Amino acid sequence: MRCCTAFVVLTAAILACGRPETDPSLAAEQSAVGPVAESAEAAPSPEATIPAKIPKSSSDPTPQTMNTTALGVALVLPRLVSVGLMSSRSMMVEGVYFATAQTGAAQLGQVTSTGTVTLSQLGALYEPTPSDRLVAKIGSQTHEFRLLTAEGNNMAATAASWLLAPHRLEYTHRIPDRADIKISEQFDGTRFEVALKGWAILGGKKYDLELTATGGTQGDRDTNGQETRTQYQLTGTVRGDGFEAEVRETNAIHFASATSLYLLHSQRGSATQVRSVIDSAVRMGKSIIQFNSLQVETGHKEKGFNESAGIVSASGTISQDGAAFGQLTLQNDAPVIATPIGVIPVTLDTSGW
Repeated sequence: MRCCTAFVVLTAAILACGRPETDPSLAAEQSAVGPVAESAEAAPSPEATIPAKIPKSSSDPTPQTMNTTALGVALVLPRLVSVGLMSSRSMMVEGVYFATAQTGAAQLGQVTSTGTVTLSQLGALYEPTPSDRLVAKIGSQTHEFRLLTAEGNNMAATAASWLLAPHRLEYTHRIPDRADIKISEQFDGTRFEVALKGWAILGGKKYDLELTATGGTQGDRDTNGQETRTQYQLTGTVRGDGFEAEVRETNAIHFASATSLYLLHSQRGSATQVRSVIDSAVRMGKSIIQFNSLQVETGHKEKGFNESAGIVSASGTISQDGAAFGQLTLQNDAPVIATPIGVIPVTLDTSGW
């Protein structure tokens, strides 16, 4: 394992629901973090079904019904995870910087990447245990990070500066009973490639993830936080609950945050705006549901222990086995697929993320 003096780390999970404002900009008073958000979209039954086309064989969806949860997972989960990288990286890097400062390791040219950082309304507190991982406790959330490799600017004075400089890192991010993901990233200062592999629980069901994001980013930072604009291609697979999704997305993210652990939690915050073009395909048996360049905009804001998140706009067509199937749209601020034989809700219960 290689480390640098004052520094380190990024990634894994989440975006959710409720309707946000579309402007993601956030001054230094907006709040901090967590790879995962505690908000929730309006949630239909996790086993929602709707009449669909007659399948081609007995291995396809049942003759009169289709598991529409798969459509919601394919539409939401990949970005839930990839956007979570933005806040996760801030949490991990700030945690290591804070632990390093609290132990005095920086004065010896070393880095502290283990222990526990507890964040409350009164501020941040460091404890030296455990000795094999870094634990971040924020309210009721617990996140566990294991640093495997980190190479970067060992002269960077802040976490944000380290992340915006060229670096290479590899680590795992675990949320007990919710997610366990390994992340590998290379960043040359402008272009990046991030690979992640692991699993996540959504709506009480486990999904295996293998995703790669390639793209570019630019931004500004100060001692309290950062503002970045990122565009990337997201590809890979999501498997579980009797389906497999082939992920193909183009995402543009505007992210602003004030995440320094030296700020009070009420002063910490982040805001994210994501515009996506989605061409993913979902296979259930021998039937294939194709997203045809769906246009989706989502947003997320967090300050202190309060947050809002959700889908701002959604449009585009969906086909099944090459034939027209439905139209993605918003109904009562929630995404649905409108078909000639009914409306399919594709919102998901993301509470607890």
